[in-house]
Amino acid sequence: MEYRHKTSPSPRKFKVVASAREVLFNVLWDKDGVIHMEFLEQGQIVNSGRYISALQALELRLIRRDKDLILQHDAPAY
Repeated sequence: MEYRHKTSPSPRKFKVVASAREVLFNVLWDKDGVIHMEFLEQGQIVNSGRYISALQALELRLIRRDKDLILQHDAPAY
């Protein structure tokens, strides 16, 4: 119970409404901006499989964006 003066109005009670849905937003970016983003619906989590697929999508986007800058796995950097 809340103490208040007799002439003060009673406190308002607000209805608590659950949000329509919860969304998890996964974003990968670099110095130039956002490279990859995905929305995960309620109940989905970021586990190793989902993280690997996000990194593979990131690799494809980087290859498309920077075709001349991507080195092969065994290529020297000189």
